[in-house]
Amino acid sequence: MDVMLPMDAYREKFRYAYLALYEALKDAMLQGRLAYGTKLPSSRELSARYGLSRGSVNRAYDMLISEGYAAAERGSGTYVLYRVRQEDATGQEPGEPPKLSAWANRVTGWDRNQLMRPAPGIRTAGGAARKNANGSAAEGKPGAVQGAAQGKAGRKRGGDSGLAGEVRERADSSVSTAAEVAGERVSFHLGEPDLSMFPAQEWSRLVSREVRRSSRTGRRGSDGAQGHLPLREGIAQYLRRARGIDAEAADIVVYSGSSQALAMLALLLLDPGEPAVLENPGYPGTLRAVEAAGAVPLFARVDGQGLAPEDWPARVLFTGAARQYPTGAVLPLERRQALLAWAERRGAVIVEDDYDSEFRWAGRPLTPLKGMDRAGRVIYVGTFTKTMLPEVRIGYALLPRSLVRAAVQAKALFEPHPSAAVEQRALAAFMNSGGYERHLRRMTRHYGRKAQLLSGLLRSRLNGAFDWVKSDAGLHMFGWWKGETSLYNTYRNACVQAGAEWTDASSYDFLEARPAACLGFAHLTESEMERGVERLAGIWKQMNS
Repeated sequence: MDVMLPMDAYREKFRYAYLALYEALKDAMLQGRLAYGTKLPSSRELSARYGLSRGSVNRAYDMLISEGYAAAERGSGTYVLYRVRQEDATGQEPGEPPKLSAWANRVTGWDRNQLMRPAPGIRTAGGAARKNANGSAAEGKPGAVQGAAQGKAGRKRGGDSGLAGEVRERADSSVSTAAEVAGERVSFHLGEPDLSMFPAQEWSRLVSREVRRSSRTGRRGSDGAQGHLPLREGIAQYLRRARGIDAEAADIVVYSGSSQALAMLALLLLDPGEPAVLENPGYPGTLRAVEAAGAVPLFARVDGQGLAPEDWPARVLFTGAARQYPTGAVLPLERRQALLAWAERRGAVIVEDDYDSEFRWAGRPLTPLKGMDRAGRVIYVGTFTKTMLPEVRIGYALLPRSLVRAAVQAKALFEPHPSAAVEQRALAAFMNSGGYERHLRRMTRHYGRKAQLLSGLLRSRLNGAFDWVKSDAGLHMFGWWKGETSLYNTYRNACVQAGAEWTDASSYDFLEARPAACLGFAHLTESEMERGVERLAGIWKQMNS
């Protein structure tokens, strides 16, 4: 390997030496400076060249191998496995900026004063209503989400408030009056973290400090619609360190949860009647956002490896590449490359929704699409709803620089003054002190033990009923129903009556409503999970005896 790595620059960005080396090597592969088949130096040679420990080099190599960028051959060495596309290798400049919707173009043209005052012609006290060009009274566009989302989009992956508000998963109303059963009811519902381990005292101290500061200084205008700058800096640092994304605070916009981010992005990017690609099964909140913008959903197939790439006739795609919702499938490297190639070819935008991959207890996730994006085609959406208290409604989007102004202008239209300002400042202090990542590490170990227990129970005692999708991250398990479709509700209702219930995941399949189950486990104790699975398995055994 003759390529010299700019390690000083990477050491400034990334806290840990192994992560700096991993990022430097990965970028050299993505940019074509380390070609397919190149033999990487031995750990001894690389450690001597850059003043690193051999342990750091070996860890960086292990990460590259686990993510498909490199391969180790026993007795021979480690070789580059990433095959760069020709346009990347020639240093192709980003193409035209992503196209904005007509609505976004109007909003982007306004200055801040226009966002803060009534538009000309809008009815005011003693005034007249705004008129159309033909003199008739203007009518508002119907805002209700219609079609495939009705009747089933109310169920939520648990966490963020959005167009339809927060909805807790419940069993069917038809069985709500079931007779009481012995012992406590066990509900594998989604969206509730384990609050027993939340650092409540530390968080309370930070919030109280910000309240006291606010009472002395009043509202701080410097935060603005884009979000508190120290919080955006903390998010950028976290994304660089933990997710391998070269993020800058200037490219981040803070939202009231990721569902608000998805809704705003749909308005920014989609015109009425325009197609948008959505995963099926998928997150109902994304479907609501797309249809509320007047766009037409184009459902894409999901299999055991996540979204299956096609040449869709669209210019916006919503995907959960790191952990597909609801199945939990992780998109492999080849498919990520295919999606990026599609976006560049079509001049499209990919909205990458990374809703709960912070909690990963087996291995390290593949690089997010945003970390591989060299053409400014990916928007990365994240949230703190799963990692903090559910009431802390803070999410964010990392955008291509060309979209930041439009996103901030649109946010200012809906929120002229920043929401959750106290919580934003407290969260910034929590992140920048290192407390947030300490909390994540503690909770990842805690949730990992729960996940491994539940996974083992389901596969050993309930494998006949569901085809459980293997998962090494997140806060729920997903399984496709293996029995007759007509028996699914019979089984589910019997389980509810026996004191065990789960989230009916058939509502996430927008086309066929295939029977499936999501079992959330974050809020349950080990004994509760064991008791719940015992009841589920008991009913299954009765039905098959």
